[in-house]
Amino acid sequence: VKAAPPPAAPGTAQPLREIVLASERRAGGGFVTAIRDVPRERRQALLAELKRGFGCGGALDEAAGLIVLQGDHRARLAAWFEKQGTRVRGERG
Repeated sequence: VKAAPPPAAPGTAQPLREIVLASERRAGGGFVTAIRDVPRERRQALLAELKRGFGCGGALDEAAGLIVLQGDHRARLAAWFEKQGTRVRGERG
């Protein structure tokens, strides 16, 4: 009988399988980047990590299931997620 694998250490969670990037121009000419298909339990931690790493503001849109970052970060986000082994769909910038 095989033993179950040990749980991942904090901060070393399994990479996401796939995310979807999108962008939107907001009123006043602002631009936001949205990340979809992130599991609910990972959204808050991922938002904090992305805000620190990309030096931008952001928020969770729980109703829509999105992480929303201020600014156009599509290209950098795509590279960041792919480096971690996550498949990226949608707009790449």
